[in-house]
Amino acid sequence: MSSIFSKIVAGDIPSYKVAEDERFLAFFDISPLAEGHTLVIPKVEIGYLFAIDDVVLADMVVFAKKWILLPQPIVILKIQAFYLSYP
Repeated sequence: MSSIFSKIVAGDIPSYKVAEDERFLAFFDISPLAEGHTLVIPKVEIGYLFAIDDVVLADMVVFAKKWILLPQPIVILKIQAFYLSYP
């Protein structure tokens, strides 16, 4: 069964994309806890957060860092927190 994140990656559920490459997607949270609340996810479905390969996890953090540090109009907030969460 596809997760909500797989449906977002597939375009079945609309999202406001912040950044994307062949392996990862960053988009604004539909219920933000703060202005600019952004989720970064791998495009491959992973059933359990801590089952993610260490290299993929490290690459995902580097992906997030790249677009956070770019001088773009969309990046108007300073980073206040970085969380890994699993429902």
